[in-house]
Parts: sequence; C-alpha cells; structure tokens
Amino acid sequence: MPNTSSFTLTPIHQSIRYYLSMSNLNCISRRLNSEIETTFIPELSLEGSACSAQETQYEWSNEIYFHNGRFLQKQEIHTAFYKNHESSPEHFIGCPHQNLTVHTPHFGIRDGMCEAEAWVRSIPPRCSSHPMQKWNNFQGPYTHITSCTICHSDTECYIQLNGAFLDIRYTCYRDLGAGLDPNDPKWRALLTGTGVNHRPQYEFEVLKRVWLTARQLERRGLEEVTHHTPNGVFHVRSQERDEA
Repeated sequence: MPNTSSFTLTPIHQSIRYYLSMSNLNCISRRLNSEIETTFIPELSLEGSACSAQETQYEWSNEIYFHNGRFLQKQEIHTAFYKNHESSPEHFIGCPHQNLTVHTPHFGIRDGMCEAEAWVRSIPPRCSSHPMQKWNNFQGPYTHITSCTICHSDTECYIQLNGAFLDIRYTCYRDLGAGLDPNDPKWRALLTGTGVNHRPQYEFEVLKRVWLTARQLERRGLEEVTHHTPNGVFHVRSQERDEA
C-alpha cells in the first residue's frame, strides 16, 4: 500500500515501504461487523525485506489489529552491524516525539572474546544531561523502552552481540484510534505531533495492550524483554493478569 502523501504515518525506519493513511483505516472500519471485538486485519498488515547500497539487510513487519473499537499497530524491524563491514548509523522513529539512533559500532577482541561497542542516542534521553550512552556487549544486551507522553505510542529496542554481528530489533506499538475521523486526537498526534502531555512517562499501557492483543490473536514473533525503568522492572507478560 505505498502512499507517500502527507496524510500517511511515517514508518519507523527509512527502509520500510509501508505507509498507512486514515482512509485505509476508515475503509476497514466501515466493513467490520459491529459485533467484532478483536480481530487481525490482513488487508493492512504486511512484511518485507530490504537491502541498502552498503548491503545492509533489513527484515520488517507491520501488523494491524482491531480491539474494542480501536485499531492497534505493531511495527518492527530487524537489522545488524557486521564486523569488517562498512555501515552507517541506524535511525529509528517511534513517533514525532521520540527516536533512537545506534551509531556504527567498533568491533574488537577482549580477553579472547569478541567485543562490540556503540554509542546510542535517544530522544527523549534516559538521562536529561546525557542524551548519548556508550554501550558495550560485556554489559549484557542493551534494552531501551519509551512511552510518548503525547502520542499513544510505545517503543522497544533490543541490541545484542551475536557472533560476528551486532543484532538490533526495534519495535513500535501504537493506538491509532477508531479510524473514523482524521481529527481523532490519537491519529493527529501521530501524524503531526500536535497534542498535550496526557500520559505518565513510564506507563507503557499501549505496549501492554497491543502485545497482549497480538498474543490473544496468536500472532507470531512476539518477543519478551525485561526492562529496568525508573518505575521499576517492566516485563510485558507480567501485566497479563492486570489486563484480563
């Protein structure tokens, strides 16, 4: 469904050729049975792969669900930095208010083991005085989770050394609204960035709802990561009882 008009949501990475518009949602919403509470929307879901000019490989997927009168989106991309391979930084966009950049890592040997070190820049930053963080695989896998306080959008990033390459997975979870009105506050915030703070910074309510809906629909590729946040440990499966 390529559609590059200004009324489509920006994909989470430049390699993804998927553009979702309000007209797509509106068309589906008119066709849905009013008695349907939760369903997978195959017409708006797609997966694919891409290769950059530097021969960097990307695998991505986009899934749309309908749950209790709202459209939910799970968009994910996998890529990797390879040792002795020329590559550029990877930039990911969760919504108009949050993004994350993984800079080209340095590979080496430490105590006879492979080592990778990379700078990670996030907006908003984990620490207001340190927008960039240097990560090393000897610290363990890198995990990052963010909830936008304006948009209904939560993101996860997971980085780990896997042999001779640095594996990156970035996932975005969104509540797109009812799909009936382009002026829906949820849609407008995602599309234009306009809106006001209305969500707690570390709530992750959207991530929980989208992930658990995908699990209810028996969708594949659901990863589970434990995150340490200022509000304590967050693990999505632990929230299942609260959402039931």
